[in-house]
Amino acid sequence: MHVFFAETTEPFTHVREPFHVPSRFYRLHPLRSILLYTLSLTFLLGTPVFGGNLDNRLKELPKPKLKAEPPVFQEWSFDHNPENNRPIGFLDKTVGGNSLSEWKVISDPIAPSRPHILTQTAPCPEATCFHLLYANVAPLEYFDLSVRLHSLSGTEGGAGLLYGTKDADRFYAITIRPDGKHIDVVYVENGKTTVLGSEPVETTPVPWRFLRIRRTHLISHQTIEVFYDRFKIFSLSENSVREGYVGLVTYGNALFAFDNLRAIESLTGRPLSRPPAY
Repeated sequence: MHVFFAETTEPFTHVREPFHVPSRFYRLHPLRSILLYTLSLTFLLGTPVFGGNLDNRLKELPKPKLKAEPPVFQEWSFDHNPENNRPIGFLDKTVGGNSLSEWKVISDPIAPSRPHILTQTAPCPEATCFHLLYANVAPLEYFDLSVRLHSLSGTEGGAGLLYGTKDADRFYAITIRPDGKHIDVVYVENGKTTVLGSEPVETTPVPWRFLRIRRTHLISHQTIEVFYDRFKIFSLSENSVREGYVGLVTYGNALFAFDNLRAIESLTGRPLSRPPAY
């Protein structure tokens, strides 16, 4: 085998083609060149290089509110309260009128739970007048609230469940009228009443009615579900409700009796993670 070597007088060097920048690059406007460099840095660094207002940037989502005290699970049958007095553990207030309420525990041998029922026998004739009775328990945000109620007399007005109140001048209520054929969901603030929902219902001729509401949380919406005589009547979305005290309410010249008020705090529908960003 023969190996041949070539002889040269020039040292060996690696020849590399020079890098040519297209001539059109030099023809770019100086502002366009700056913009191109800026976008390139943004892509490489992964962070914005513009100095803008910090308030316009994304902020940390609020942390969930976790309860530390035990949940509320309570029923008031009024059977262990003294007669002719306001029930123990409740506060009353009249808003939007001059008449005083008359919340009294009385005896009734045919009550749903014997021997006592709760009555409110004072009219509230003004259009903005409401008699409130709220339980002295922890404020509730998500709950299952129900009561049995019976119309004693009167044709104008209504009675039902009270929720979302802290100062009595701002509250929500779900009520039925004396004929038992209409359900109203109202919001009252500083004497102004807003009807959030109203529905006619068909009922059977029984003396005691069953009224129930349930407030739950679904994704980013809060929902109020309304039940009457064990049937779901309608539901509505209302995100402005905040935690507050629950209880009973009457208005107009209608007189009502109540029994078996029950308040259950709902934890399964309570959001335990940060709210979604939508």
